[in-house]
Amino acid sequence: MTDPKESDNLQTSRRILKTKTILKNKIHSAISKKAQADNFEILTPGSSYWTSKREGQVQLRMGKDPLDNEPPVTVPDLIMSAATKYSHYLAIGSKYKKSWQLLTYIEYYEACRRAAKAFLKVRLLCKQVHR
Repeated sequence: MTDPKESDNLQTSRRILKTKTILKNKIHSAISKKAQADNFEILTPGSSYWTSKREGQVQLRMGKDPLDNEPPVTVPDLIMSAATKYSHYLAIGSKYKKSWQLLTYIEYYEACRRAAKAFLKVRLLCKQVHR
C-alpha cells in the first residue's frame, strides 16, 4: 500500500509541474507577440546622451570626424569589461552571519546576470497575472 503523504506529494508535484508548463507557454506566447509588435515600431532619436528611464531613448555620439564617434555603452557592457580586465580581483564583499562573502569580478558578473534574468522572469510573470 502507498503512504497517503506520498500520494499527496505526488499530486502536488504534478499540479506544480502542470502550472509551470502553463506559465511557460504563456510566457513564450507573450514574448513572441511582443517581438512581433516591436518589429514594426519606429524609434525616434533621443534628445540627450543618457537616460535613467526604462523606455528612454538616447542620442548617439556620432560626429563628422570618425575619431569623435563613441560606441554606446550599457551597464552590462561596463560590468563585462571590468570582469575581463580584473577577472580574479575582488569586486565586492559583504558580511553575512559573522563571515565575509567575497566575490571576484567574474563571480559578480555572473551574479548580476542571474539577477537580471530573475527580474525579467518576474516582470513577465507579473504581466501575465495582471491580464
